[in-house]
Amino acid sequence: MRLPCELFLQELGRTLGLPFIEIGKMDVSAKARKKISTKVAFKYLVLPTRFEDGILQVAVSNPFDSAMLIAVQFDAHCPVHFALGTRKDLAKALNKYYGVGAETLDEMAGADEPLELLAEDKEITDRRP
Repeated sequence: MRLPCELFLQELGRTLGLPFIEIGKMDVSAKARKKISTKVAFKYLVLPTRFEDGILQVAVSNPFDSAMLIAVQFDAHCPVHFALGTRKDLAKALNKYYGVGAETLDEMAGADEPLELLAEDKEITDRRP
């Protein structure tokens, strides 16, 4: 039995010409995931699901969020086709494929301090620069 949100998204997809995908039943390639930054994926709750023939498919739950659409297209650096998926499935998949805390690690890697230094064990009382 389909949940009301799934039925709604399927009908919306038919109206807008966007496919509805069951994210939990698919295997997302690493090649697709690398096309969208962790920051954008978590901020907008989007999941790149497939990258074929130079076109990236990205699952979203709200195809009317113009800021998200622009951010995804800018971040991908390639043509993007959108698909619909439930927020619940997207959240689960982001944690599965990117891992909990992946956004924080991405932010740390972009900091001024080299990532190797961030990974060092340091005592809180250690006053070395």
